[in-house]
Amino acid sequence: MRNIDQNNRPLVFAALALCAIAFLVYLGLTPLGVWQDEYITLGHVREEGFGIIKERLLHWSPRPLSEMFIWAYGIAVEKANRPLITSALLPCWAILVAALLGPSTKTRKGFVASAILLVLLLAGHQVGEVFYWPLGALAYVPTVAAMAILLTIDFAGFSDTTAGRVVTLVALVVAATSTEIGALFAAGYCVLAFIVSMITRDRFKFWWVVPFVISLGVLYMMATGRVAKNIEMFGDQTMIHRPVPAVLAAVQTFFGELFGPAVPGSPTLTTLAIYHSKLAFFLGTYFLFSLDKEETRSRRQLMRLVLAVSLIGAAFLMLAAAYYQFGLACCERHATIRQCYFYIALGSLGLFAARMRPVRAPRAGLLLLIASVLLPLSTDVSGIASDYRNYHRIIDARIALWDSGLSSADGMTVPPMPNAKIAGGYDFPIGTFVEGDNKGGAFASGMRYFFKKKSITFEPPGN
Repeated sequence: MRNIDQNNRPLVFAALALCAIAFLVYLGLTPLGVWQDEYITLGHVREEGFGIIKERLLHWSPRPLSEMFIWAYGIAVEKANRPLITSALLPCWAILVAALLGPSTKTRKGFVASAILLVLLLAGHQVGEVFYWPLGALAYVPTVAAMAILLTIDFAGFSDTTAGRVVTLVALVVAATSTEIGALFAAGYCVLAFIVSMITRDRFKFWWVVPFVISLGVLYMMATGRVAKNIEMFGDQTMIHRPVPAVLAAVQTFFGELFGPAVPGSPTLTTLAIYHSKLAFFLGTYFLFSLDKEETRSRRQLMRLVLAVSLIGAAFLMLAAAYYQFGLACCERHATIRQCYFYIALGSLGLFAARMRPVRAPRAGLLLLIASVLLPLSTDVSGIASDYRNYHRIIDARIALWDSGLSSADGMTVPPMPNAKIAGGYDFPIGTFVEGDNKGGAFASGMRYFFKKKSITFEPPGN
């Protein structure tokens, strides 16, 4: 690694050590990941094979890449007769690490900033539905990784090379084919990138057509399929399928999320910690990269604005679309993705500011980047401690659940299971539910279907 003052090496090592420890702590919770829709979805994969994936692609979830991952996961679960949660999550995490740290292995500043960003994607907000839920991770982690690599190749200094452009093109296609919110980002990015290419007379301007067309296809299928079905109207009926009320509701919520935590009404200390973490990450990136020489009005500068504007714009449209479709700001995973978008956008804006008005303060930059991680980590300490304290109880309860489900009996018993604070938990009903009673909610019906049982009993806590 190179390109940072030798006097700041202790701070570099401190930052990397902090990031390594924090990352390993979060990684260690992957065995506590949870199943939610898996009981129904993977049950259908077992019974119907690829037919259910085709049905989902055409009418529910037009995500070609992530649906292929789900199909493969379903086959693996069927063969193993186990949930394979860690086996599903670890490849997703490996993709994320490769996207963030891979491009900057030879540039010390880039590597430090990328390592900081990696932890910021995990800390200070709810992450269960994106990083610890297999069906969620198979779709959303590739989306986040695709967005993040657009920044980390800039940290590494080769975003405007041929290799960087190829990486960008592939990342946009991955984002668009993994989730509809990735397609929303990719479409906006392509439009703005095309405008920049026209302004700068770039000979690669038509590269953006491919990801743009793919993104439009995904968004069209989503709009004419799942959204048009009118079956997910959970919230305020006055704004469902009404653009103006949905946008106004998004405006009221958006700026609190942009500058603060994902959850409105969070404790004051949490709000202050997240606000100052975002400010510190922006300033830390700004100060750390200010000494790099580059034309202040280069194409790279314009593309940094494209990335930031596309991310923030996609985050807003994601929120407005939730109000439009559901009548509320659904869901936890979308709130998590928006926080990831904001941090990536702040990194891009930090690089932009570093070229526009450089300051000579690399040491301050490193200190600010370290602070940007420590602040959100402080809000997760109690949750992390709780999850590790209940680690074996959660694992033992899950094993007992599967053993009961795989037994030859007509019924099964689900033991009480502590909820993981970071990795997510279950909201199980209590009582016995039988086939055809239409009670017990999604977990009761889903588990009965997956394990082919006629009844299911959820034991109350304390048994």
